[in-house]
Amino acid sequence: MKKFCIVANSNTRANECDVAEICSFIESRGGSCVQVKNVENEETRFSGEFFIDPETVPSDVECAIILGGDGTILQSARQLAPNDIPILGINLGTVGFLAGAERNELYSTVRDLLNDRFYSEKRLLLSGSVISHGREIYKSNALNDIVVARSGVLRVISTEILIDEVSFNRFCGDGIIVSTPTGSTGYNLSAGGPILMPGTRSFAVTPICPHGFSDRGLVAPCTSRIQIVVVRSKKSQEDEAIVSFDGNRGIKINTGDLVSIKMADEVASFIRPEGYNFLKVLKNKMI
Repeated sequence: MKKFCIVANSNTRANECDVAEICSFIESRGGSCVQVKNVENEETRFSGEFFIDPETVPSDVECAIILGGDGTILQSARQLAPNDIPILGINLGTVGFLAGAERNELYSTVRDLLNDRFYSEKRLLLSGSVISHGREIYKSNALNDIVVARSGVLRVISTEILIDEVSFNRFCGDGIIVSTPTGSTGYNLSAGGPILMPGTRSFAVTPICPHGFSDRGLVAPCTSRIQIVVVRSKKSQEDEAIVSFDGNRGIKINTGDLVSIKMADEVASFIRPEGYNFLKVLKNKMI
């Protein structure tokens, strides 16, 4: 592996890293490296997201080095998946569960990549569509999860879950999480959902604070189409909710609106150094 690009989120501690120095390190060892520009506008500043300028990503890049936290890695993985560009996350955030290396391991890890001491790991993506009054109003992919949650502070919502057009259950509570194996250690875990190993080809459907003793989630094959319908819980009021993709600011939806979720055509590719082990990372960072 010789051709790299670097994505640095200036909203994190990435400004503490000398990108020019990293590029020089790679080039002194026979590689090539460019920094990818970020696109920032009023919308991205408001939502806390950042976006990569795709025109600054060379078509022959073999690996994108991501400097930032899990949020930066999530955004980069989603944007680079259509171009099938593998990513290596360098943790500059808090937990850094998605990262392949810590900051103090940056140069040794890059040296391993230059000497082809690594492996590639494919991760499933979700593809979600928001349908309102029979019309698709939003569509996007998610690496971690798609969440339908209440928008009112003290008001529960009712949702009906269909798996391949067959009704599974109706939940009253704070919402529903549909998670990939990658996202199973995130919000899904906090809500009591199962941890899915990275190679598992399935999704977790987990209710958030369900208002019932027997309410349980399930694990569905990745070939399933999962539909979440916001249903009216009280005749006197229309339920309002938000749907969020990988923790973005969310889209408002109402009673009768539908969120349709399936496996995306694209996959996210992660570069892992030799010796990386999911269970060890889980134990060190989450337990």
